[in-house]
Amino acid sequence: MTSPEPTARIEFEVDPSICRLTALKKAAYRCSDRYRVHLQPQPDGRVRVELMAKELRERGTHPGPDALSDAARLDFCGEALDQELREMVAEETLGVRNLLLAQAFSATSLLDPEGETGDPDADPLGIRVSQATDRGHAPTPGA
Repeated sequence: MTSPEPTARIEFEVDPSICRLTALKKAAYRCSDRYRVHLQPQPDGRVRVELMAKELRERGTHPGPDALSDAARLDFCGEALDQELREMVAEETLGVRNLLLAQAFSATSLLDPEGETGDPDADPLGIRVSQATDRGHAPTPGA
């Protein structure tokens, strides 16, 4: 029986006031092609992140225990921050997205109900194109 190769890994903790758990989970998924990621919530609210290097099967190599460095931590944290910002934007734009979806699937206009039933030939604001423009002539300046 042979002993398994030592696994390259790095551990660090993330403060939930900087990055919530859902963003860390999304970052873990996005980095899953490079690392095995283990997330462990701690009693103090922080989240312990453990990154383990994956085998490079196509090259037939196994990363050594020193293969992961601060670059891996920065890579993961950068992805986690990106996911956190995406969640913040999604929260901030939720009302607009819901309105757009409601408008898209509504049988009538939610913003201007009169626009759905109005007469298309009516010109209540008096902005109809002049007769000269209709015939292809430029309108007279000052007219």
